Amino acid sequence: MSDVVGRARALHASGRGVAVILVGLLLLVTTPSTGATAAAPSSADQDQRRVEVARELESLQRQLHEADAEEAQLIAELRVATSRERKLDAILTALDARVLAARADLDLAQAAFDDADARYQETARRTALMKSRMLQAKSILEEQAVTAFMYYGNDSGRQLQRFVETSSWRELHEVSAFLDVVAEQQGKVIETYRGLRDQAEEAQATEESARDAARSLRDDVASRTDAIEAVRTEQRRSGREAEREAEEQRRLIALLRERQNAFETRMAALKRESASISELLRRRQAGRQPTSVGVGVLGWPLTTVRITSEFGPRVHPIYGTERMHDGLDFGADVGIPILAAADGVVVSAGERGGYGNTVLVDHGGSLSTLYAHQSTMAVGMGDPVKRGQVIGYVGSTGFSTGPHLHFEVRVNGAPVDPMPYL
Repeated sequence: MSDVVGRARALHASGRGVAVILVGLLLLVTTPSTGATAAAPSSADQDQRRVEVARELESLQRQLHEADAEEAQLIAELRVATSRERKLDAILTALDARVLAARADLDLAQAAFDDADARYQETARRTALMKSRMLQAKSILEEQAVTAFMYYGNDSGRQLQRFVETSSWRELHEVSAFLDVVAEQQGKVIETYRGLRDQAEEAQATEESARDAARSLRDDVASRTDAIEAVRTEQRRSGREAEREAEEQRRLIALLRERQNAFETRMAALKRESASISELLRRRQAGRQPTSVGVGVLGWPLTTVRITSEFGPRVHPIYGTERMHDGLDFGADVGIPILAAADGVVVSAGERGGYGNTVLVDHGGSLSTLYAHQSTMAVGMGDPVKRGQVIGYVGSTGFSTGPHLHFEVRVNGAPVDPMPYL
């Protein structure tokens, strides 16, 4: 984000010199000399003004090219951020669906646990009832034991012998029958007690196991739901961050387009001034023999010709609008020799902003040629050159996306299509 903010500040700063440059250039062109006379500017003055305006125009073109490149980079970053937004939105949509499904599973698990817990509570109630019945059975056994004790005392054998000796056979039979009934009832009570106890313990263990399983399932589903919601929260945070980045990219692009509009305005004004100066030069050169046009007037600037961009309007890669391309671009590797297109004199050789290392050759009459983006120049200003002579080597200096030669043909200083001359 700090890189984005830095670029934003740079964009603001770059626009502050717009009015100063434009006003200075207009004053340069329109302000008369401080001399007493109002005579027309001399040819030397016109040439000087034209050079100065051309340099400023070239500087603006370079800045505009740089702005185009920066805008292309910003738009590429915006596309990445927008793509990330879309992907995060899709992930969030999927996570929302997963959260809803997980919550539904959690509701089912909770309902299952509640049902198991209710069954367990019912079993506990029934177990308590069974224990109550067990206590009742125990009480009955205790009462029967007390009754038997009352008949026989602590020494049941001796009491029974005494009872037999002193009682009739009928009484003995009644006592025997009573004892049989007591023994049978005690056996039934004991059997019932054991059965109820076993049933209660088994039922309680079963329901407790079911409740534990339901609780474990519920806790597992709750844990998975929490994990999914945590991922969704993080994705939402990432989504907000991506949205902020995309919005910042859009803001920078808008700011950059404002700067480009300012460049376009300045370039339009400078081009009008350049056209005015060219008109003055044409008037000055009126009557000179015009340069002939025809195939072969100029030679090819490279031994191997591979044209990658022709003269004329080019479609802007971002807006789809057209901009003028003032020459031919030849694809070639770094270090390939560049040849003079015709005999002439070097009138300029040096670094020229967006053109990089550039050689300008005057061929006499109204014809000149320009060779830009050189890695190394083999001639200097004022050097005479012959057709086919090496004047430099292909490079990628200045505003260039890769090694190539930018070649221009100019008539009276204005760029024209080179093809009719080659």
